[in-house]
Amino acid sequence: TVNDVGADNYDFGVSLGGPLMKDKLFFFGAFNPQYQTLTRVAPDGFPLESLGEVDRKRRTLSYAGKLTWQASTNHRFDFSAFGDPSHGDLGPQRPNALKGAADQGRFSELEYGGHNQALRYDGILSPSWLIEASASRASTNITETPGLDAPSVTDRTVVPNIVRGGIGFYDKDAKGESLQLSFKSTNIFEAFGRHQFRYGVQWESVDYDRGFSRSGPTFTLPDGQVTSTGAQIQIRTDAVYGNIYRVVRANVGPIVSTNQKYLNFFAQDTWQIGSRLTVKPGVRWERQQLNGGLIEGSPYCFEGESKVGIVANGYEAQSGPGIACQYTWSNNWSPRLGATYDITGNGKSKLYASWGRFYVKIPNDLAARALAADAATTRVDYFDEALTQVVPQGVLALGTANHYLPPTGAPAIFENGSKLTYTQEFAGGLEYEVAPSLNMGVRYIHRSIPRILEDYAQATPVMYEMGFPGLSNVIYLIDNVNANTPVLDPTTTPGFEQLGRSSFEDPEHIYDSVEITANKTFSGNWSLLASYRWSKLRGNFEGFFRSDNGQSDPAITSLFDFPTNDPSYSQVGVPQFGYRGDIRYQGNTLGDGLLPNERPHQFKLYGNYAWSNLNIGVGFNAGSGRHLTALAANPIYGNSGEIPETLRGGGMQTVDGFLENTKAEVIFDLHADYTFKVNDSQRLVLIADAFNLFDNQDPTWYDIYTETTPGALNPNFGHPIFLGAGNTNSFHLPRQIRLGARFEW
Repeated sequence: TVNDVGADNYDFGVSLGGPLMKDKLFFFGAFNPQYQTLTRVAPDGFPLESLGEVDRKRRTLSYAGKLTWQASTNHRFDFSAFGDPSHGDLGPQRPNALKGAADQGRFSELEYGGHNQALRYDGILSPSWLIEASASRASTNITETPGLDAPSVTDRTVVPNIVRGGIGFYDKDAKGESLQLSFKSTNIFEAFGRHQFRYGVQWESVDYDRGFSRSGPTFTLPDGQVTSTGAQIQIRTDAVYGNIYRVVRANVGPIVSTNQKYLNFFAQDTWQIGSRLTVKPGVRWERQQLNGGLIEGSPYCFEGESKVGIVANGYEAQSGPGIACQYTWSNNWSPRLGATYDITGNGKSKLYASWGRFYVKIPNDLAARALAADAATTRVDYFDEALTQVVPQGVLALGTANHYLPPTGAPAIFENGSKLTYTQEFAGGLEYEVAPSLNMGVRYIHRSIPRILEDYAQATPVMYEMGFPGLSNVIYLIDNVNANTPVLDPTTTPGFEQLGRSSFEDPEHIYDSVEITANKTFSGNWSLLASYRWSKLRGNFEGFFRSDNGQSDPAITSLFDFPTNDPSYSQVGVPQFGYRGDIRYQGNTLGDGLLPNERPHQFKLYGNYAWSNLNIGVGFNAGSGRHLTALAANPIYGNSGEIPETLRGGGMQTVDGFLENTKAEVIFDLHADYTFKVNDSQRLVLIADAFNLFDNQDPTWYDIYTETTPGALNPNFGHPIFLGAGNTNSFHLPRQIRLGARFEW
């Protein structure tokens, strides 16, 4: 792996605030430039080892400003703006940059950051009527410029694999912009107790351009299409033809521009009944619309929800879905209810409970990847690296006669009536002031995800491998996947009866926790915030982000890409096609699944003590390690880190022996500051911080990928490397010391 051998960070800041017009107009401004240098060296034996230490340099110019106008006693306006435009010099911006074969082959330059503006109004129309309104805008962008515009080539004929050429996939003028408007009102009145009735509306529009490219020149596909990007190439060896150059990623088509419209209304009452009981009923209504940005007149684009059945690849999708480039999820009602009771009646105790339903807000990634023509090929075989001599279809090479998977211009298939993912949560607890300014508490949380929106295919991997009639490319549908989701039945087709029937499982995400807390506000020269939490997390669906393989594709993760209750995967796929693992572990058909982020024990303590002008603070965090599960590559589309080889959390062999979990994570931080009083209005504060004071450098993760691609063993399996098949070591950050000074007047 690439080693980070040093880091220097410089952080400066200045802020200024005060009145522009006495009691009417106030200002505040801050500027905080930051300069970061991370020094890296190439792994032993790699071509760029001769460069020695190479610096990765980045600069961030953070700014913030605010104007406040107190128009009158009852009316106030605030305008604020902040941003963080950033730049990365040409150099090893990526962790794998020093694994290339040329000093600038995998180097790149970065421009990124965002700008935000907000306007807010707060008004008191009467002693019983308060209103607030706001408008905000946010924009972000990222552009990476390759140091060498050449295809990214991975030579799989040698171990370890040698990577040369350009950087491959990179962001090219990817940008987003959102506009948000909101209005909220509060009415206070008496009716069988005191009410604070709060209601409002929020509207949001989000534009996102999925600008990206792949390094290298464009080239011509076997069907005559010219790509819009370069190619990512793997060199593989065939016993008959020698080296074959397989394009594993290349795109056609323009930048995808997407839009989201989001609207919600809410109402919530805080009803105080007597002096001890407070009840909080509420409800939220939401509507979300995603638009994939296909051009008007596209044969794949319909207005709203399409109700047109289709025939895909020779078979009709059994659930009778329709295609749409725009989809709307409406009438999502979220009830909430909470209550608090003062047991002692003197304000020193609180017994509370709440329940609520929460719909997820899907980001534009789904629009860009599934509601648009995300046209890409994942397999084109050539006899030459210049990509001019195509391996003909029907020629047996690299174990297959299918050498071209053409890109499709169609979006994914949305099931009519599909609904948004939502979570439900119950929380309850007790707090009590056991001593002046010291509160102790205990609380319980139960959280579940009863319904998910995900993409899936209706055929098993073995059916694609064996050439089931009508299957060529994988066709994905998007719906609320569960045990009743239709799956193709091979038992009615001659020659496929032995595969048996398969199915999906109901999605499951069950979280339970009990937490004990202590909170002492600053008094008697000291303060404390501490907690211990025991928790349990079980299921087969982690959420919008997969922490085991790092996939961040909300509603289109790979968890349900193929039927998970599929015995044929191990009974036929493993011995006949060289599959690894068992897809039933993914759906928890076998065993009781531990989700990757389960951390049964978590303890946190933060405190500080002040002696005159000296202030000392400590931070202590201790928690359980992460579960380890070996993951094989998906045999159909080749992605590594997909199919579990054991029960979730079943453990694996590492360089530190067989482990079921990483070690417990224990980190101690220390803070100190001393104040010199220059005069009554001026002070100089000296600051020192030590992070990871005792320099704990235990591994935080291991490479859990057994394969880099199907059939290619991962030489880094079991090594302490971030995520899987990664490029950076995965240890706790070493001890860091930060010194600073602040002048106040």
